[in-house]
Amino acid sequence: MAVAGVSLLALLVLAGLVFFGVSLLAGLFFNKQTRPIGAVLLAVILFVGGGVVAWRLAMQNDAAARHAQAVSQTHAVSAEMRGQNHDVHWHEEGHTMAPNPAQVSIRVPDQVSIRMSWAGVAVVALILFAVMKLLNRDRGLTATGWLGLAGLGLMVLIVVMNYLSLSTPSTSRPAAVVSNEAAPPLTAGEAWDEITRPRIRLEEEGASAPPQSYTVVVNGRELTYNEQIDIDNAISEIKKIWLSDGKNLKINYGSGEISMSGGFQADVVGDKLHQALVHAREQHAADAGSSADNVADEAPTAETSSDDPAADGEAGVKQPALADAAPAPAADAAPAALPDWVTNTPPRIGEVYRRVIEVGPYATVDECFDKVSKPLMESACEFAGRRLPRQPSPELLRLLGFSEGTLLRDIAVDQHVESVYSPGAGQDMKVLYLRLEFDQDFSDQLDHAYKVWRRGDLVNGLTLLTGAVLLLLGGVFGLLKLDEATKGYYTKRLFIGVPAAIIGVLLLAVVLEAMGIVI
Repeated sequence: MAVAGVSLLALLVLAGLVFFGVSLLAGLFFNKQTRPIGAVLLAVILFVGGGVVAWRLAMQNDAAARHAQAVSQTHAVSAEMRGQNHDVHWHEEGHTMAPNPAQVSIRVPDQVSIRMSWAGVAVVALILFAVMKLLNRDRGLTATGWLGLAGLGLMVLIVVMNYLSLSTPSTSRPAAVVSNEAAPPLTAGEAWDEITRPRIRLEEEGASAPPQSYTVVVNGRELTYNEQIDIDNAISEIKKIWLSDGKNLKINYGSGEISMSGGFQADVVGDKLHQALVHAREQHAADAGSSADNVADEAPTAETSSDDPAADGEAGVKQPALADAAPAPAADAAPAALPDWVTNTPPRIGEVYRRVIEVGPYATVDECFDKVSKPLMESACEFAGRRLPRQPSPELLRLLGFSEGTLLRDIAVDQHVESVYSPGAGQDMKVLYLRLEFDQDFSDQLDHAYKVWRRGDLVNGLTLLTGAVLLLLGGVFGLLKLDEATKGYYTKRLFIGVPAAIIGVLLLAVVLEAMGIVI
């Protein structure tokens, strides 16, 4: 999952604007007529900059305090759970009680560092060339030369600090909640099986059960996969078909069908492949149930026997028991009981937060999956609000790389489909239950993605703010030059009309934004 970080273009633009602003401010100071204006502008910049720095420090201290409080609560809950459940075996897959090689290698791909490393070579070359030009003077360095060196040093500092501030993926170690004994180390084969195991399952299967296969029809081509095949490989194969057929795609699976033209949506295709696998599992379970019922019906009934051989008849022929008995009326089949996790799921066990969402009733399972987006994103936003400094929206989560398909693959660990008869519809309706688990690995990925996104957002905002300040400085300097060129004839009109025009443009922008018109 790659998250867009700081843009190098925005970084270089910001460095150039800062360099230009410092040069302009120095020019105002060197001129005796504009020195008071330069002093006022410098005071304003220092005041605003100091306020922003103080606000950022206050926000960081508040976030650190909330994080410390959350950690203390976590340790308290973990200690309580260890005391209450010391002899309980936590048998659910995916949460072993001690770190193992399969759980300490979660890494989030970061393409920003690669781009910055290559861009840093070009920036360093340009800086060295500029420094050589500034030093190649017969009269030595002037004030402008020293200012240029300071600006170039600032550019180097910004690039180096941005490169060093890129956070590296951290290894996560799940807290031992129930058991105090360390789990034995896994072999390489066991670690690989743990990594590649399917996280979403419809029912518990035996260790010797063959992998479930499922079939989809892509643009008339029948493709068969099984649950052990990486879904990314299947998406890549479907994308090749999409490209070869003129960027048109039609997928049929069971009773579901989707069409796609134009852009290729990998998350949507992954969701549909997962639904095809779920459909195949349901069909397999239904076939297994019907086969068991047929075997039970064909089994021979118990025959009554007697210790006295004469009781079986003179010819030694056994009489079938209950031969003349009327068949008993078939009772209505009782609805299957819901799994225990649907109605009795603890909201938190140690570092793992749990949620159960209910979607339905709808006519088909596919409709339930189509409507799962809203409750899924709401649960993810609720959990993210506990971890991040701000309450995220579904749009922000998607920007961070957590789309609906990604969430289903990462946090949905179990599901159950219930059939409920609807008198209004006159048929059985489907209700989907999903169990979500937000573990420490997901929390680490969420924190890393937010930091990378926030860093880029701050750089972009600072670039716009700096550009606006320099635009203001340039406007003031231009007004002074224009007033000097006209020998003060239009002084009053310039210094009243220009601010009035600026205020009018800002008010117009506010009105257009309130009306929903984006320029």
